[in-house]
Amino acid sequence: MRVLSVHDKVVRRQVERYDGKVVKTQGDGFMIAFGTPEAATRCAVGAQRSLDKGRLMGKAEILVRVGVHYGSVVHRENDIFGRNVALAARVAALAEGGQILVSEPVAEALADCEDLLLGDQKAVVLKGLPGEHVVTTFDWRE
Repeated sequence: MRVLSVHDKVVRRQVERYDGKVVKTQGDGFMIAFGTPEAATRCAVGAQRSLDKGRLMGKAEILVRVGVHYGSVVHRENDIFGRNVALAARVAALAEGGQILVSEPVAEALADCEDLLLGDQKAVVLKGLPGEHVVTTFDWRE
């Protein structure tokens, strides 16, 4: 429970810093909405770096998987729904512990952000969503 508490505090601090909104949580998972792909990505980077800093200081290693997607959603009763929510969840599910994956619309939106370094791209099939989708690793350790 102590590790989960640290995880939650780190994530919520970064969400607040980048003007996000926690839509819902389940266990250690968060669904968070942001106004821009850049804000979402910067939040993810901040959380990963904060958790890694704790590890470097001898605290428990906490590896989170992050997926970032951008698109229209349906708002209803303090929740969000739609294909883009499903796509974001599928991208997050592909990530490994300590990794940030971004969808193609996010990678395109970050192209002008010189300090946000995109890594390798790959085409993937996402469960329940037709066709191939491009995901890009995000180099948050730089």
